[in-house]
Amino acid sequence: MLPWISSSPAVSTNGAAHWLTIPDRSVPGQEIFAFDFANNEEFHFYKTPVQRIDTDDIQKTGLGVLGGCLCFVVNDCKNLYHDVWLMKEYGVESSWTKVYKTDLRANKISLNTNFGFVKPLKFSRDGKKVLLENSKNLFWYDLEKKRSERLKVQKLPVLFRPLTSTGSLLLLDDGDSVIDPKQNKIKK
Repeated sequence: MLPWISSSPAVSTNGAAHWLTIPDRSVPGQEIFAFDFANNEEFHFYKTPVQRIDTDDIQKTGLGVLGGCLCFVVNDCKNLYHDVWLMKEYGVESSWTKVYKTDLRANKISLNTNFGFVKPLKFSRDGKKVLLENSKNLFWYDLEKKRSERLKVQKLPVLFRPLTSTGSLLLLDDGDSVIDPKQNKIKK
């Protein structure tokens, strides 16, 4: 029997799509439900690094990809903190590592009550900061100084949803002919 999937968007990494399950009152916590497209086309379940304490939307959880790793995020709307965990070795539950925890009040990062979610997007080049978004603003969070700085972007829409992507030079073969620019010939 397949699990109930939360309404948060799917996350793709390591050749698999990942979803959070909806917590069941009879089973504590959430799990990550994954379908491996790249290797064996099988379903997998992974335990999250921390179990959700409540079921009344005081804590909002989500998935992401940060630094190439599967990322689990906890936003606590009551205690106003934001936790981020990375699965350092894909598929190994014991490799979950807490990257940071931030006090949202101290860092002046507000939770939008409609979304209630602060999401990490990307590490800085030197790995000392992480770019966060909360559907209204972008922030750089300094992991060493434990401070945030709002990023000022001109003409940013009132609400937005930034996405990150990983570039690839892989040509997807859909069976159609392609023209080889070096030879000006059609190849199959």
